[in-house]
Amino acid sequence: MYSTLELIGPRLSNGRTNDHKSPFEIEELPEGSLYIADLGFFAIERFFRIAKGKSGKRYFVSRLQPKTNLYHRRGHCIELAGILPKQVGQVRELGAVIGQKNGLPVRVIRLSTK
Repeated sequence: MYSTLELIGPRLSNGRTNDHKSPFEIEELPEGSLYIADLGFFAIERFFRIAKGKSGKRYFVSRLQPKTNLYHRRGHCIELAGILPKQVGQVRELGAVIGQKNGLPVRVIRLSTK
């Protein structure tokens, strides 16, 4: 268990620079880190580098980029429309795999707001 907590960031960069060209280096995140980013930083390869980094287990939180495929562990595509919560405020949670090449296990949390 970790005895201290430290906030690293937010890091600012030129607003005209594409998010994928940010100077922020994922590799410098220490073990146990939680990486939180907006959709501009959504990249499956980035998430894979965060989760499988050399410095131990690290975590990330992001909204899901539209048209991103999620898979069951056996490789079948998950249709999110069929598992949406039915009532406002209801939460649905499931395990999935993101990315066909590397197959990164993730936890998907869906919240109904309408």
